[in-house]
Amino acid sequence: MPRLFDAHARHANCYLVVAEKAAELFVRESTQTKGIAIFDDNRWQIEAALEWVEQQEETRERDLVMASFVDALSGPGTLRYSIRDKLIPLLEQKIPIAQRLGAKDMEADGYDDLGIKYAYLGYHREAIRLFQEAASIASESSDKDLQHDIQNHLELARQQLQGRSQKPANILTLFPLAFFQIKRGIAKISKNPFMQITALIRVANIYLEWGRFDAAARLFRHALDLSRENSYYLGEMDAATGVLYAEILMGSQNFTPLPLADNAEFEWSNDLLVMQTLLELGPVIQKVETIADYMKQNGDSRASQIYNGLDNIMAEMDKLLIAIQQESENKQEILVSCMTTIRDILAATMKLSAGEK
Repeated sequence: MPRLFDAHARHANCYLVVAEKAAELFVRESTQTKGIAIFDDNRWQIEAALEWVEQQEETRERDLVMASFVDALSGPGTLRYSIRDKLIPLLEQKIPIAQRLGAKDMEADGYDDLGIKYAYLGYHREAIRLFQEAASIASESSDKDLQHDIQNHLELARQQLQGRSQKPANILTLFPLAFFQIKRGIAKISKNPFMQITALIRVANIYLEWGRFDAAARLFRHALDLSRENSYYLGEMDAATGVLYAEILMGSQNFTPLPLADNAEFEWSNDLLVMQTLLELGPVIQKVETIADYMKQNGDSRASQIYNGLDNIMAEMDKLLIAIQQESENKQEILVSCMTTIRDILAATMKLSAGEK
């Protein structure tokens, strides 16, 4: 018979995922409304799960889950909680957690997030103190991007204190990386390479949006190396297309070698895994399409060839889905053929994007 503790743990894990999804949507202005709606619909359950986690013994596993909850609530909490009375006390819990875990990046991020909230409230002197503490701790880590972000926050707070910036603080411009930065830290601590790869790619995509192409390319390359080390072909493709796009935007003439060697295969064994593989290919295909759009805008003739490749991929996906839905007699043969063709088209399309022969 299941123990009550196990039931509570499953409930907490379930609503942590929901809270993280709400936070992920909230930090992007275009999806903020959707993120806060998800939070509102599940608020009672999320807060019940958080309360249970808070009451547990301070073990490593509990601290990791608690840190994830704190981070997930940092964004939506700015709209739904009293920042001074509820959100800041919640965020303060991340610092001792990071100290117990020995995670300097997480600790620096904790002080940085608190500084953001104090700056948002207009307490710029306290915000500066917190940013300085964050900068001091971050200097002991190897995360140059985190150090850069903290310095930017510190300079902004100083400008606001001195009255040189008349524009009110915009919470969305201050912490969109916080959610994914702590994911990176937790992934490192828990030694989960797949979680780390996902977080690296998401942070890199944000840097692309901000125009920080060097930082984006560096993170994509890190994700690419991790994917190769762990034989994670889908992560390898996602990271490689990210590197490629960043290098194109930087005007590079020497491109990072792309994955998908002749012996690289997607892994599937049944209909469900095939469909999951197609879903996971989504970010890769979207990046390739973005590269084609960029080339078209710049009059690059390769764009039409890439669009043709994407059209062919969509055609193969249609064949594959029809085979699954109609239970064709030669379904397995069709699945193998379609997935192999998609792999080959992607490989050729990515090489074309990079100017390879």
